[in-house]
Amino acid sequence: MNMMTFIDMLDRPATERVSSPGLEASGARTKGRKERPKSIMCEPDARRASSIDFSDEQPFVSPRLLSRDFFGSFFYPEKNERWIIGVLTLLLLISTALLLPLNTHAQDTLPFEDLMEQPDPAVLAPLEGYLEMASEQNPGLRATFQEYRAQTHVGTQVGSLPDPELSLSFFANPPDQAGSIPGRLSGSVMQRVPWFGTLSTRRSEQDHRADAKRLELEQEWLDLMAEVHQRYFAYFRIRQSIRFMERHIELLDDLEPVVRTRYETARASGGQVDLLRIEMEQEEIQTDIADLRHMGRHLQAEFNELLNRDARAEIALPDGLPMADLHYAGMHDHSSDEDLMEIIRDANPGLAAYEKQQAAERDAIRLSQLEGRPSFGVGLQVMGRDHTFMRMMPEMNESITALASIQIPIFRGKYRAQREEAEARMEATRLRQQQQTNELASQLESYLHTYHDATRRIELNRNRQIPRADQAVQVLREDYSAGRTPFDEVIRMQRQMLDYGIALIEAQVKQHQARANIEALLAQPPAGHDLRLTDR
Repeated sequence: MNMMTFIDMLDRPATERVSSPGLEASGARTKGRKERPKSIMCEPDARRASSIDFSDEQPFVSPRLLSRDFFGSFFYPEKNERWIIGVLTLLLLISTALLLPLNTHAQDTLPFEDLMEQPDPAVLAPLEGYLEMASEQNPGLRATFQEYRAQTHVGTQVGSLPDPELSLSFFANPPDQAGSIPGRLSGSVMQRVPWFGTLSTRRSEQDHRADAKRLELEQEWLDLMAEVHQRYFAYFRIRQSIRFMERHIELLDDLEPVVRTRYETARASGGQVDLLRIEMEQEEIQTDIADLRHMGRHLQAEFNELLNRDARAEIALPDGLPMADLHYAGMHDHSSDEDLMEIIRDANPGLAAYEKQQAAERDAIRLSQLEGRPSFGVGLQVMGRDHTFMRMMPEMNESITALASIQIPIFRGKYRAQREEAEARMEATRLRQQQQTNELASQLESYLHTYHDATRRIELNRNRQIPRADQAVQVLREDYSAGRTPFDEVIRMQRQMLDYGIALIEAQVKQHQARANIEALLAQPPAGHDLRLTDR
């Protein structure tokens, strides 16, 4: 007798018998027996069942007679013992068939069990290689390096004396007069010399600008390191979210046969709706996965762009992220904002670059004053002998004449304009430095808030929310199998557990990104990395 036949028999009236060969064969044994009175205080049957037998040869007792004789079994257990044990056994088999798949799945496949563990920091070894690759191959960084190299050669150019002036003359056709000396060759050399201190001031100005360019290069390198962290962890978040969503779909796939079994076996109401609900949830998650994959390709291309390699190059990712402690960045959690700002003012290369630019503008102001003073020229003139065929003065030797000149800056307007230009540039640089300091203070506050908020959310989701959600999912799945909880509650809590897992990953990513940004502000490069650029 199968399960459905047994349920159909339970729905028949009490006076009906199941028509089966076994029951027809037992008609001779039951024929002539008096019908049991309706009172529960009845005489026991003369025959007792010595064992439990669910074969078709046994007579069927309807649910009404079974319920009527249930209490009477306390007085006459011989008659109803086999029916009570049979019903209890059947209920036990049904409940076991429904509960076992859910409990086994919940115990063996905790969706986010790997998030409870603390990965070793060595899992970020691939990121170290990418940082090195970006330092050596990023085109923008290398272009800035070449600009810095070019600026280092400017000081030598402007700090040198102007080239001397050499002139030659030949007296080939002298006028016809007494004393004229035809055929005489003469030459002169003249060197211009600016006012004292002008050359050193020019060199100092350009050296300060070269130092500012070097500091800008360092800041750009620190920003590049932070940007590599940003893109790497953003791509990690996309890939992990896709993996967790695929786990969620697997749980839904495992839940579908359980819903079908419960619907077909226990005739649960709304079973078809529950199956449709699973399909709707799966399609919604699949759409989210497609969006994330499209976004992941974009982030992959952006990350590879920083490394100057193919946009579709694979990116090695860890399975999890360790905690990002702030004292790895050269500080401690108890450091105040004022202490951190002092570190930024002293060590941030971007702010130091403004200092060098202001020093260059001060040299430009002083240079405008020096160039407004006279400059000198010194030289020498040599007049050679008469080399004509008929020399009029054969005993005449070469003559040497010392030369000197002075350049007087009479038109002072351009020098005043030059000084005012340098003063305006210096004031603009000072204001930009102040603005940059304010922005760095605001950024530091934002990054610290993000870091501490992410740390709290990591603790919340890893230690409390995810374990509680997992426990709630197990309880709801058991209650659903027993018919005490609607299916929507199971789906909702399972989706909530997925959201907690993704929230944990987002908090970990934000923590690492905030730490990288703080390192850039404090001029603390990643451990084991420094700026090493060569002319290649």
